Amino acid sequence: MLPVGHPDRSMSLNNLAGQFSTRFAHRGNDEDLDQAITLDREALALRPVGHPDRSSSLSSLANRLSTRFDQRGNDEDLDQAIAFHGEALALRPVGHTDRSSSSNSLGNYLSTRFDHRGSDKDSDEAIALHMEALDLRPLGHAYRSNSLNNLAKQFSTRFAHRGNAETWIGLLHFTRKRWLYALSVTQIGSRH
Repeated sequence: MLPVGHPDRSMSLNNLAGQFSTRFAHRGNDEDLDQAITLDREALALRPVGHPDRSSSLSSLANRLSTRFDQRGNDEDLDQAIAFHGEALALRPVGHTDRSSSSNSLGNYLSTRFDHRGSDKDSDEAIALHMEALDLRPLGHAYRSNSLNNLAKQFSTRFAHRGNAETWIGLLHFTRKRWLYALSVTQIGSRH
């Protein structure tokens, strides 16, 4: 690892955090995940507001905190993941290459928090973010079907929670779009 004060230390810390995270994924040792989060926090501290890699550090840390939430169920980890993804999204304006993935990730984490706490605000924000991700993923985009699926799932969850006609119409609309998109991809593939 590069010494304190070296201009590339944050990148070195980020890479090492990635290695610990990979080892956690293969071995399941909680200490590896905790170490990855500690290293991500240190890398983030070296990438203040205005640093060109701050948004990627925020996203990495948010993803690892979300993984720890999935493993341990600590609400604070999920809340921090949402806050860090929100900050990353703010640093990725419309037109940024990672805007759609940030919108999608934040929508997924808000959806998870809705599942655990039932806040209508989280559900509404998740839908808005998934709609934004879909808008940024035109026909032919590799992840467009994921966005359609996320929207249909979130509308379905909201309908189960609220049971109103507006939600039912939204669910039908995006379910139909998802199936039409899948059909069009299948038809294009069969022509070749």
